[in-house]
Amino acid sequence: MTHTVQAREILGPGAFLGVEHAVLFESEPEKARAIARKHLHIYLNSAYKVAKFRRLGYSEEEIAGGSDRIVDDLVFWGDVDTIVEKLHGHVEAGADHVAVQVSGIEPGESAMPY
Repeated sequence: MTHTVQAREILGPGAFLGVEHAVLFESEPEKARAIARKHLHIYLNSAYKVAKFRRLGYSEEEIAGGSDRIVDDLVFWGDVDTIVEKLHGHVEAGADHVAVQVSGIEPGESAMPY
């Protein structure tokens, strides 16, 4: 949520702040993090994104290795209630809107458990 807090501070209280966050409907930590690391590969290897992650307080080792901390911060995983609770943190940090990027599903499949 650090980025959301910083964005709100920069924009001030009157500007619209929309944020996006990746989510994964998987509750098993090892499996969730493995899927999330695959999703994050492009982000963790982009010079622009790496610079942003450094500004947000992540170490070179956390970024390069896709540490549990950075993975858990960048992809919210778990059951629906856990994910919704985490997403609500963006609103508490000053976001007006939170877009959800669902990860870990094949095209045409539903992310919601049946």
